[in-house]
Amino acid sequence: NRGAELRTSGDLLAATDHFEWALAMNPRCTTCLKDLAEILLSQKDYVRAEEKIRSALDMLEGLDSDALFTLGLILSEQGKDDESISTYQKSIELNAEDAELCYNLGIKLGEKGDT
Repeated sequence: NRGAELRTSGDLLAATDHFEWALAMNPRCTTCLKDLAEILLSQKDYVRAEEKIRSALDMLEGLDSDALFTLGLILSEQGKDDESISTYQKSIELNAEDAELCYNLGIKLGEKGDT
């Protein structure tokens, strides 16, 4: 979609505007919510990023590994380590083959001293 193209080209402002426009047209666009959350995460707007990704997860009944991974990143950036770990673990239940996800969980557990 156009928002993804803009994001890939590095025009995050235009991509954000496009996703917000798309969500005004269809507030249940989980792809738009997930993409917008990732942009907001990259801009360190953690509160808004968390709001968007949680909205997507609510609509997806918590069954989207990528969205859970993004939420785990957002929570980690906010210092919410226990919640981040729990979220990564839920994501692994859905997609144990994701090496980056397993790595991030391992880092968080190592930081806490859990092995």
